Amino acid sequence: MGLFLNEIATTKRPPVSALAVASLIVAATGFLNVVGFIVGPVLAHIALIRLRKTHERGRRLAIATLWVSYGSLIAAGVSLLVILIAAYAALPQPNIPTPHIF
Repeated sequence: MGLFLNEIATTKRPPVSALAVASLIVAATGFLNVVGFIVGPVLAHIALIRLRKTHERGRRLAIATLWVSYGSLIAAGVSLLVILIAAYAALPQPNIPTPHIF
């Protein structure tokens, strides 16, 4: 029994993918610059592809990055749409004379 416990204690876990960590950092700073909106999901997809081959840890981190990135893209798109609708509603209405039919 003691030999088994020693094997568990000395078993080394695979490292966390640096690309998955970098993708989350870039996606989290996407609110500060537009580049993060584009680069974050790209890095996360590349990290997922590499994680299948290397068996490193970080798959959940890369998936979380995709959720954050695509969620922020959707939020930015909805915000832009609301701003455009509000700007259009604030435009002055043109005075078009109505034709009198007699």
